[in-house]
Amino acid sequence: MDHDISLTNTPTPATEQTVGEQWVCVACEYPLKGLHPAGVCPECGTSIAISLRDDRLAHANPLWVMRLAQAATLSCFLSVAGWLLEFPLIFLHLVPQNSWILYATNQVHTFISPLVWLALWLLGTPEPVTGNSYRNRGWCWAIRIAGTLQLFRYLILSTMHPSPMIDLIFSFIPICVVTLAWMYKRQLARRIPDKALYTHAPFVLTALVLLDLLGYTIPYARVAFGVPLPLISPPAQRLANLVVLGYAIFILAGFSNRFTQATNEAMRNHLLDEQSPQ
Repeated sequence: MDHDISLTNTPTPATEQTVGEQWVCVACEYPLKGLHPAGVCPECGTSIAISLRDDRLAHANPLWVMRLAQAATLSCFLSVAGWLLEFPLIFLHLVPQNSWILYATNQVHTFISPLVWLALWLLGTPEPVTGNSYRNRGWCWAIRIAGTLQLFRYLILSTMHPSPMIDLIFSFIPICVVTLAWMYKRQLARRIPDKALYTHAPFVLTALVLLDLLGYTIPYARVAFGVPLPLISPPAQRLANLVVLGYAIFILAGFSNRFTQATNEAMRNHLLDEQSPQ
């Protein structure tokens, strides 16, 4: 549903006999206009009352919101680790090729990639609505599949030397992952609601995609097609990586904090719902 970022959904008053035209089922997005608020969705059987309640994360399943908090926190820590690994590379011309610094950097990257996959898998947890109904299941599984392909990409590139064309094709996988993950985070920011995170998410997405294009896709395309495409210098690339990663860390920390707050609120609301008379 498309709502103003500063507003949350308000349930239809009990005096109204039918649902207004702006409401859709939270599980399958079936339009609920004209149906009785006490009924169920004719498409999936989800209670209409669930779709009419406040859509904030504070009223979602608390275990699911906790998964979001875990994903954002892990992503933030991994981004900090990536920033710390990138910083010494600015002085690469001062470091010998057989230096322990470069060796340690490569070893740490080996552990980071599976953790990135774990963060994406947590983020891609479908939201349980009721019974066997889940919200945004297709979107969430797209994130999980793209994250798994990215892990396979790392394993293949670290153990094999594929052709330039394969390298070029593989370079689009991280772009897909970043696009899916940050567009989904922007949707979730709307449900916190947090206008700042909602506004900054597309800027972080654009910056990360540009980094991947300049750092991987364009160089691979240059080799694969033999086209003299312009390349950014390595020092400028590393500096851009630090700036963009720093920006992403700041926004991810905001998501981690707000998701944690939403988890606590969701747990309190869940306990209140269980204690309230049926």
